[in-house]
Amino acid sequence: MTPKEQAEELYNVYFKFCNELSHDKNKTSAKLMALACVDEILEVAEKSTEQIKYDDGTYAREYREIPNRYWNEVKQEINKL
Repeated sequence: MTPKEQAEELYNVYFKFCNELSHDKNKTSAKLMALACVDEILEVAEKSTEQIKYDDGTYAREYREIPNRYWNEVKQEINKL
């Protein structure tokens, strides 16, 4: 799923939960909720670096750069909606 598709899906999920009087308020509320969701995902991803032990006994640090980049792009796409 592309970042744009993910952004639209999150937005649509939260838009369904909005019960404001105007379409503009629903749109704003849905965007804020979708952005909050992505922020939570990024917060967990940043804390989930872990030390990996390879079969040969050496260690390496694994950073979640690719998922973080993806979710930051999703945030950008949500802001464009």
